[in-house]
Amino acid sequence: MLALLLVCISGLRQASRAETVVTTQRQDKAVRKTEDAWRPFSTLHGFVRLVLLIDWDPIGILGYSSAMDEYDSYANDICRLIQEGATRDMLVAHLDRIEKHPMGGLGERAVQTEIAEKLLEIYKTIQQNEL
Repeated sequence: MLALLLVCISGLRQASRAETVVTTQRQDKAVRKTEDAWRPFSTLHGFVRLVLLIDWDPIGILGYSSAMDEYDSYANDICRLIQEGATRDMLVAHLDRIEKHPMGGLGERAVQTEIAEKLLEIYKTIQQNEL
């Protein structure tokens, strides 16, 4: 009887370990999926996309999943400008041109300045962390 009890306890421990392994594998897979989903945003281009979509968003598309890529072409140009050494004022002027001409908006200088400063700070942070 004692031997049977020990076998049962041993079986329960092994089952518990197997459950733990399966649970850990599921958690690892979920973490990898989450990391993969965010990976495109871990580059300068990804950060610029997020800032344009969340902070700038002059035409109010945030919340429309079908329009999440609306500002991508602007992000490409802005990344190029930043990497070529654009100043805050150059970025502000670029954002202003985008808002006024293709979008037909008024362009809010205070918002544009805030966005330009944020983008330059992000670039500086990325550069420091790559060293």
